[in-house]
Amino acid sequence: MAHRPSFLLVQTRPGTEAAFRERQSVAHIAGLSLPQLAECRLDEEVLHGNTGIDWEALSAGHKGILLGGSPFDAGAAVKDDFQIAVETELARLLDFAFHRDIPFLGLCYGVGAIGTYLGGVVDTTYGEDAGPVTITLTDAARRDPVFAGLPREFTALVGHHEALRETPPGAELLATGEAAPVQAFRAGECMYATQFHPELDADAIIYRLELYADRGYMDLSRKAEIYAVIRAANLTHSHRVLRNFARTFG
Repeated sequence: MAHRPSFLLVQTRPGTEAAFRERQSVAHIAGLSLPQLAECRLDEEVLHGNTGIDWEALSAGHKGILLGGSPFDAGAAVKDDFQIAVETELARLLDFAFHRDIPFLGLCYGVGAIGTYLGGVVDTTYGEDAGPVTITLTDAARRDPVFAGLPREFTALVGHHEALRETPPGAELLATGEAAPVQAFRAGECMYATQFHPELDADAIIYRLELYADRGYMDLSRKAEIYAVIRAANLTHSHRVLRNFARTFG
């Protein structure tokens, strides 16, 4: 029996294989079958001139929306027309979801996208090289269903050029980190963002690091060492964040 899609994954990641692998990884770790995770390739929509997307119609029937990662830097000083067009559509989506209290989870790029939407400052002050780090939950997270069952500290994967300087206006800080002070937050009733990657296991992030080897996410001279550390990391608790989101709202 075919499964009706229960969540919508919005992607801004160019490349058919890269986008498919992201969707596959999100579905697997969220505990969903692939048919239960519908997709909107926002980059492809914009590339083909499809703007002014009817987000209400596209999200109808879904329990929530997820925003995947992106090679874009939300806080970049210079952006080309393509990135600006994608981010314009994304801002419309965030405005729709926020004011309708639609469950929303932004993954890594979501911190920059949602943080910017809320009026926060995103820059390179707290960028982190790719690899596992220790995430520490706040007291607010201990009362939040998306972080239920997690220990105060756990390991998660990161890899980002930019980050929020501080929690954006009106949002509640849920997790902080060793180098980046804003690792997760909630805005409104059910709009979440994580700077860390609850949707990636070791194989998935290594694939991505190979794909974006020229983007400066890690010291290439230490690649073997970094990959060994990633493969040795216990990511069970970080994955629970994504699974909890799917269970809570699905």
